[in-house]
Amino acid sequence: MFCFVVAWFLVLLVTWNVWTALRDAAMLTQKMHQIPCSNCRFFTSNYQLKCTVHPSNALTEEAINCPDFDPHRSIYK
Repeated sequence: MFCFVVAWFLVLLVTWNVWTALRDAAMLTQKMHQIPCSNCRFFTSNYQLKCTVHPSNALTEEAINCPDFDPHRSIYK
C-alpha cells in the first residue's frame, strides 16, 4: 500500500512540474512576442550591432516600450 501511494505521489509531482513548466514557457513566449525590434527601422539583423539606436536593449524585455521604435521597416535590407 505504501508503494502505491508513493508511486501516485511521484506521478502527480511530475505532472505538476510539467504543467508549471509549460505555463511558464507560455507566459515567457507571450512576453517575448511583445518585443517589437524585428519590425523596427533601426534593427540591423546583425549579431554584433542589433540596433543602431539602443544596442544594449535590442531584443530584450527592456525594448518592449522603446521610445524610439519606428515601425516602418528599412528599405535597405
